[in-house]
Amino acid sequence: MRPPDMDPCEVLGISCVASPEEIQAAWKAGVRRYHPDIAPPGLAADYTERTRRLNVARDLLLTRGYRPCPPPPAPSSPSCPPPPPVVPATSSAPRARVVPSPGELLGRVVLAAVWGWRLLLAYVAVQLVLGIAWLLAEVATR
Repeated sequence: MRPPDMDPCEVLGISCVASPEEIQAAWKAGVRRYHPDIAPPGLAADYTERTRRLNVARDLLLTRGYRPCPPPPAPSSPSCPPPPPVVPATSSAPRARVVPSPGELLGRVVLAAVWGWRLLLAYVAVQLVLGIAWLLAEVATR
């Protein structure tokens, strides 16, 4: 998507070792200056193109980590960091699904009942109701 003649740092007017805050500030200043909504009559297309180039430059520098570099003076000391490595795409093979055993499921339910206060309160309320019902049944039979 990057035009071959476009140097993002040159478009934003910053050095190739600028911090993300400097990149953002340069982008904001450029967009304020060249936004199509404030273009003089007849220059809207030019302002739109300049804003698009500012957006692409900021995207390249901030989100994609691209840093253009002039040729270093000596191979041992480059003036800019190297470009980020290309990460290969992950395999599209489906992953094996792990099914927990019944013991693991029971353990998870017990943990949820013990640590989940809502479940714990519901459990206590049910036990209380069952205990009262049992007690009333015992009293009624005597």
